[in-house]
Amino acid sequence: MTLEDALPNTPSKAQRDNADRRVHPLVGVAFRLRVFSFPLVGIVVGTVLASRDAHLLLWVAVVLYAGALPFLLYWVARRAREQRRAEHRNIILETAIAGGWCGLVAYQPLPTIVLVTSYMMVSLSVGGLQVAQRTLVSGILGAVLVGALNGFAWEHTSSLTTTVASTILMMSFAAAFGFESWAQAKRMISVKALAEQHRERIREQSKELEKAREEEQHAREAAEEASRAKSVFLANM
Repeated sequence: MTLEDALPNTPSKAQRDNADRRVHPLVGVAFRLRVFSFPLVGIVVGTVLASRDAHLLLWVAVVLYAGALPFLLYWVARRAREQRRAEHRNIILETAIAGGWCGLVAYQPLPTIVLVTSYMMVSLSVGGLQVAQRTLVSGILGAVLVGALNGFAWEHTSSLTTTVASTILMMSFAAAFGFESWAQAKRMISVKALAEQHRERIREQSKELEKAREEEQHAREAAEEASRAKSVFLANM
């Protein structure tokens, strides 16, 4: 809590509006990760579709997922009254879509493991077990639904292109996630240091105020003592 938060002043309407327009840190982190990782996921799925006679609509879905969905989810969370809850819903939704990609690529082990691991890591880090459980359910539902439409086809091997793309996705996402975690930890340390500086400043001001009160009390006592001495002197004359 900052010093301004501790003050009892009621915020103005303009201040409340500015607070409403402020982006929750979780929304920003999720957006950056999506902009970075969604195109890579699209490439992985695209390597599988390229080896098949895929319908044009599937390619359109991959392109929209990779290029438009990160911005759409950011816009939705940005306009929500409770941005953190909206971002949790976004994660659940995108995990369902990722489950659908697993069904679309016929549950090939490497792409499926990479997608499941990535989304579980994100859901656990931002929402704990509660959000992770919901994302797991949504991912399973997405995988089952799309898998049913795909005839529950299963391919136990991946092409060299898909393997390379999945490996790049796994390593790149881990690096990006680690960097964001480091950046958030650094910001938290900076905020704690700033809060400590505020507390130290308040302690110093409290000491100065107490010292001023003591000096004022001493001056008042000296003035009263002088007044009493004058009274005694005048009484003895």
